[in-house]
Formats: sequence, C-alpha cells, structure tokens
Amino acid sequence: MKVKDVMSTPIITEDGNTTVDLAASILDAMGVGSLVVTEEGVPVGIITERDMALKVLSKNRSAGEVKLKEIMTSPLIMIDADASVDDAGKLMAEKKIRRLLVRDDGEIIGIVTVRDLLTRKPELVERIYPTVSTPASPYRLESIENSLRSCVYILKNETEEVAAEKCKKILSEVEEELSGLVSYYEKDTELKDILSKVEKSYNNLKEKGVEAIADLKKEADALLSDLRHVIRWRKISPSTTLGGELPYKSRRSRL
Repeated sequence: MKVKDVMSTPIITEDGNTTVDLAASILDAMGVGSLVVTEEGVPVGIITERDMALKVLSKNRSAGEVKLKEIMTSPLIMIDADASVDDAGKLMAEKKIRRLLVRDDGEIIGIVTVRDLLTRKPELVERIYPTVSTPASPYRLESIENSLRSCVYILKNETEEVAAEKCKKILSEVEEELSGLVSYYEKDTELKDILSKVEKSYNNLKEKGVEAIADLKKEADALLSDLRHVIRWRKISPSTTLGGELPYKSRRSRL
C-alpha cells in the first residue's frame, strides 16, 4: 500500500503572517487539524491544533497577536507519494512526528497522519510508538473485536456442538494475540483484564465442551461489550498511544 492511497487532500495553506485566532477559525471551519504555512506562496512550515494549544493558549499568549510563523514547525518533512506506508511509519518514528506532507514531482499534493496509517495498518503502532508505557492503540484491537463478534454470532446461530468447536478455535487465536499485546504493552491493565477473561472462557470451553456453551454465551457478550468500550474511549481519548495530551478536547476525530 502506498502513501498516496491513504493520504488526505486538499492541503490547506495560510500565510505566515496570519494570526493564530484566524488560523484556528479556518481549521474549525474546514474540519482539519493542521495547515501548511507559506511565505510568499512557498510552503515553509506546518501548524497544528496542538501547536496552538501548547505554544499559545497554555502560555496565556494572545491568539490575536501571535503569528503562525512564530510557532510553526519548520522545515517541512515530506515523503514521496509512491513510498510505502511502512516507509511513512518508519519516517514518523524516526522524526517523532505525527504528520507527513506528501509530494509528487516536487509538488505537495496531500498529507498523511498517524491515524491514516494505523487505521489501515494497525501493526505499524509498534514502529511508530516504540514505548510500552502507554495503552495499546484502539486500532490494534479491532481485529480482536471482529473475532469476538464472530464468536458471538456463532453462539447465536449454530448448534452447540458446532459452536463449541468454532469458538474454541477463535478464542485460542484471540488468547494468543492478546498475550502478545500484553507482553508488549506491559502497563495496559485493561488489556490484561480482558486477556484474563478470555483465558477463563477458553479453558472452560476446552474442559467442558458443549456444557460450557450456556456460560460462554454470556461471557462472550460481556467480553465484546468490554472490548468495544475500551476501543471507543481510546479513540476519543487524547492520552492514548495515538498522541500527546491536549489541554482541551479536540473537536475532531482526526489527528
């Protein structure tokens, strides 16, 4: 998969002499989280909501007086449109950034963010966020959610004998995947709790077979609900592996 397949367009640009309050209004109106700062029409930097929050609002500076060129990040870091998403993830990790401008024949044609990459290739989280002190990305958990959803569906629509065999296989795979994540995200207590419940259900199913189906129906529903709750709140939380903390809630879901 190439960067041009996951990038967002168009790029919003604004002159470096524009004040932060005006730029914030533009971001809000356009529903985006960043814009490219120009000087005499030439792109020279980038500004994000987080820049505004940390460099202006949190320091009690007047947004009507601070200009974009004073707080922009420069120089611009770009990637070719035909580069792979793996290369984009590697570059983000190396530069410790969350966005890359995308260029084609020297012209900026789009922007790709951490969220763009992780939505389509969740396994990149280990490369982009090598730390284990933060919870696992919600996008890394979506495959587990799909597996548990399949188990719930099977329990409702298949015979007990068939459901026992199919769910045993599914829970085994879920247990293996969760174990790998927990060993990596050592401080993710929510994930550890879900793993513990999966292990209990799996072991019970292995020992009792069809006799465990009645309990498994309740346990699988509860597990799926718990996991969905974790995923939902991590997607809207500013303090997960998807980014640093903001002093206010973002009005957008996109980084």
